[in-house]
Amino acid sequence: MNNKIKSKLLILSIIGIFLIAAIPLFSSLKEKLSVGSPSKVANFKVITSMAGFDPYKIKAKAGQTISIELVNNEDIEHHFGSDELNFSYKVPANSSVVVELVVDKAGDYLFFCDVCCGGKKNPSMQGRIVIS
Repeated sequence: MNNKIKSKLLILSIIGIFLIAAIPLFSSLKEKLSVGSPSKVANFKVITSMAGFDPYKIKAKAGQTISIELVNNEDIEHHFGSDELNFSYKVPANSSVVVELVVDKAGDYLFFCDVCCGGKKNPSMQGRIVIS
């Protein structure tokens, strides 16, 4: 082989090795860039019971759509409401209800069950929607 062909093969080999070695670097960069962007919908599943809400705290970003599946496995109706956010939903016995809302302002908002269980004044029947 002449020297021109050898040097071209050497250069192409070095470029190929560099590109192969760079693949994990670019994949890692892509993952880092996608972590910081919030999802358009924050999905939650909340169990309602005589013991309260599980989980009792929901966290989302301002302006983000919040989708909450409220699951009631008991033989009595429950309620999911917030005076501060101006919503009120009944969750019939042994059923589930999906609620979607958008909160534009950062804050810590109270939600509660006001059907049974001592009403909204009962601390175990309260929860928080925390918007950052």
